[in-house]
Amino acid sequence: MKKEDYPELSFKLGSNLGVSKRGEAAASVVDPADPLHGHVEITSRKNFRIRAASIFLEGTSRNWISTRGNDIMLDISKAEHKTLDIPISTLGDVAVTAEGFKSYIPFDFIISRQIPAADPQRLPDHCSQLPPSAELGAVFIDESSGKRYAQPSINYELRALVGISIQDEDAVIAVESILPIIIIPHTEEFPPTSTHDFPTEFKELDSKFLRLSIFGRPTGTMSISMREPQPLSYNNSSIYAATEAQLDLEFSTPDVGDAVLILQAMKITVHPLIRAKTFYGVESFPRLPSQTLVGVHGQTRMRDDIIRLPRKELSHLQWQFKYDLEGRSNGGSEVAPPSYTVDDSAASQNRPSTETQSQSQSQAPNGRWIATIRHPIRVESSLLPTFCSAIAARLYTVILHLKVSGIRRESFNLEVPLQVINLSPNGLSDDADVFNHTILGPTISDPPLLDRRSSATSWFSDESLETEDPPHYHP
Repeated sequence: MKKEDYPELSFKLGSNLGVSKRGEAAASVVDPADPLHGHVEITSRKNFRIRAASIFLEGTSRNWISTRGNDIMLDISKAEHKTLDIPISTLGDVAVTAEGFKSYIPFDFIISRQIPAADPQRLPDHCSQLPPSAELGAVFIDESSGKRYAQPSINYELRALVGISIQDEDAVIAVESILPIIIIPHTEEFPPTSTHDFPTEFKELDSKFLRLSIFGRPTGTMSISMREPQPLSYNNSSIYAATEAQLDLEFSTPDVGDAVLILQAMKITVHPLIRAKTFYGVESFPRLPSQTLVGVHGQTRMRDDIIRLPRKELSHLQWQFKYDLEGRSNGGSEVAPPSYTVDDSAASQNRPSTETQSQSQSQAPNGRWIATIRHPIRVESSLLPTFCSAIAARLYTVILHLKVSGIRRESFNLEVPLQVINLSPNGLSDDADVFNHTILGPTISDPPLLDRRSSATSWFSDESLETEDPPHYHP
């Protein structure tokens, strides 16, 4: 049979609420309870008969890693697999048209919300989610099959395989057609990460001694802490997302005069970053993916990327004095700070003598100075939602690097978890409103503003170490 005489297959999708072509102004949403339906159209220049027909909805993860010997290891894992075998008796007759002969095979699928786990006790519930379409990291093309592998590559497609005989011939030829589909599931907010389970991956508190000058004595201890902020939330039409990181500052010193000098002179510059950690491998994760897992499980890898956000300079923070509870017999624990008049120009000449300083310390109230910084976190691009599956995971953190100036320079580094969620159309993230967002078009990759870090310390300082290992914190 000549090539031009072969029948052709093409997918025709029905009026699925959640299916849109990539590039349309607004993307709509499909509820997993609603079908992804349509038909496969078969056209031929010659009359034909359908002998067998199967239609598949498939999700596949194709990952690759390199070993120490530079060998390439490939893996194919099924994220979703549904088969629809079509009884031939249910199909209509072949119609005659001006262009030739035509027939239709209907299909109807429901996109799953979760992947059935072989061992549901090994991973938490949110790690059985259907992962979003993505092609991240370096791409490797297998010459034998022509398939694309990445770090990771997660793809979904509709595939039709139809056996056809032409006119009255007995020979059956197999004709195949594939329609790629992008799936971005709507996700829900999960409880904050228990950072105690990952003591070397997060840093919620940093403390330093502060000095007025490089040769000065320590005048007090500054502690800065941060907790996991509210998620970065996207919806179908948003092109950016924003949240807020709250920093709690605490300065303790036995010398009230030192506190006044330090707090009046202090300036803080906040350097914010968002860190994207992408885990992938050539076999299922043995447990929840983490940096520690990468070190002990040879088949798991992690890609480490960052988004740099605008820095912000702060001065004249609003400090309050908080009394220790045992130091007050009644009343609240927070009051307006004591008023002290300090001439900055003569501060160094007005240092109290040892005797005066001793008296001042004995009369000083017991407590500490506190302040709060609310720093905006705004990303001017779309990000993949946080997800975790047995085959790939994308997790985020917020890193805040604070530089203290005006006194002897010090720096504080904090890193806490961050969730990125894709909201349902009504803006809620309840489990009942978790939908799938299905688009026709190319596979999703990271935005241009996501940079590969050059070293573990390039986020925190101008120096660059030789190591490529991600930062680990020591509790």
